[in-house]
Amino acid sequence: YGVSVEGVVGQDPASEANFAMLTQWIEECVTTHPECGLGSPLLTTVQCFKRPLPRRLIDVSCSQTSRSVFVWETVGQLGSYVALSHCWGSSGSPRWTTTLKTIEDRKKSIELAILPKTYQDAVKITWKLGQRYLWVDSLCTIQDSAEDWQRESANMGHIYENSLVTICASGAENSHVGCLAPRKRGPFHPVILEQQLGKEKLGRIYIYRQVYTHQVGRDPTGLFYANVEQCPLASRAWTIQERMLSPRNVHYGKEQIFWECTRQRAGEGGARFVQVGNWTNGLQSMYQLSVAERVEQEILKSAKPSQGYLTSARWFIYWYQIIEFYTARKLSRPSDKLPALSGLALETQRRTGDQYLAGLRATCLHHGLAWRVETDSVSSRPQSYRAPSWSWAAIDGPASYNAAFKTTVAAEDILPAIDILGAHVETAGFDGFGEVAAGWIQLKGKLKPAHFKRSAPKTIYEPRDPETDSEEVLGDYYDDIKQLWDSEILYCLQLSIFPFTEGPSIPTPHTVLVLQPTFGVVRQYRRVGAGTIHKTDWFDECPRTTITII
Repeated sequence: YGVSVEGVVGQDPASEANFAMLTQWIEECVTTHPECGLGSPLLTTVQCFKRPLPRRLIDVSCSQTSRSVFVWETVGQLGSYVALSHCWGSSGSPRWTTTLKTIEDRKKSIELAILPKTYQDAVKITWKLGQRYLWVDSLCTIQDSAEDWQRESANMGHIYENSLVTICASGAENSHVGCLAPRKRGPFHPVILEQQLGKEKLGRIYIYRQVYTHQVGRDPTGLFYANVEQCPLASRAWTIQERMLSPRNVHYGKEQIFWECTRQRAGEGGARFVQVGNWTNGLQSMYQLSVAERVEQEILKSAKPSQGYLTSARWFIYWYQIIEFYTARKLSRPSDKLPALSGLALETQRRTGDQYLAGLRATCLHHGLAWRVETDSVSSRPQSYRAPSWSWAAIDGPASYNAAFKTTVAAEDILPAIDILGAHVETAGFDGFGEVAAGWIQLKGKLKPAHFKRSAPKTIYEPRDPETDSEEVLGDYYDDIKQLWDSEILYCLQLSIFPFTEGPSIPTPHTVLVLQPTFGVVRQYRRVGAGTIHKTDWFDECPRTTITII
């Protein structure tokens, strides 16, 4: 159990007290938090908040009288609006989405009754906050127009970044659940202890069951973790950039409402957690790094991209930790693999000046290429081309950077064994950070053939010596997708070298890419896996050669 300063959370998330609390959170943030303002001066009131408006918005001004809303098309105006982050569910393209056939009708009127509960609740929250406009992806983007979808998805990062606040329907598995339904008395209801000295009442102590213990310093009861980090919304890939790029998020969890901005988190029960110190995962670390960039903005304005705070070695570590979180999440459409991260990719390139290559950063490519699919993970390749074989986006399944970062050696001390001679990615459509049509990397490094056993334990080995009838195991192997055959000859590309041994009996390992030659093109390869070579001198006599990986 944990003792908290929180109060009793009511059963009605739509209470007037909760709307007043949310209004106060927003007002406090935009008027007193300089780090939450994207570099803009502090405002005197919420009414002064003005940002570029998205191409389309839902006008909710008549929602409480006529019980209808409509789609409004903007023409470059400034203003304020609320955004929605939610789970669609598994119903495909439902009848309430905007299509080429329905767009003109949507601009006239949309009856609230035909919208799912989450949309209706978002309309009510927007109206209660005194805001006129709401952005909802399925209503503000023409879903069956490839041109409109590509243009709007390319602008997704700006849409969330410029919003006044993002409503996160964190506890809703689909659009029909909503976020304002009355709560049942759950296991998180506190035991209340009255404090008094003689006859004088001093206050109350609320004792909550501590549901998670790994973030006690920032989340005494674990309720934020349970309601936000472990909620249905956190299982969707699109919502990573929606949350990270929004300067203010209000999470409607199953147990209570939580606030999250750059400076702090707060709970409906009254608890506040200041966003300070080192956070414990890549998602939070990168979010925190963006906070630091905003605070030090004046310094960075005069710095060249190569000198900026965000171009330190930890930047790419945070990026690839986010990739681990991202690839473990779900996508309804496999083709969204890169578009669902494009807003965040654009923002990181803007802040660092670092080139973006189909999910990888050009800086420290010997780290970026070192992703692998762990033995206990399930992966596959999409039916249609989606990314070069060297990108984690080329597979469906979780990508791990265990080999690159989760060691006792600092990532910036791991030495590159390749020289990048050139890299190119050809994008498809309007989004320069979205779907990919082709890509290649040309590099110079040490390439050596080896045999591979794909049955457990998966190993890289040299074939049996005819004189000794023995084979030498060289290291460990990780398939990008599961293969069944053994003893295939493939090629190991030395990717990076650890600078020293991690123990007296542990040899210095080499991280390698496992490559397969393409047919008909000399020195051209595809990636099929990754691995580690433990034989220290295995590459010593190998000459360096120039190859292209597609």
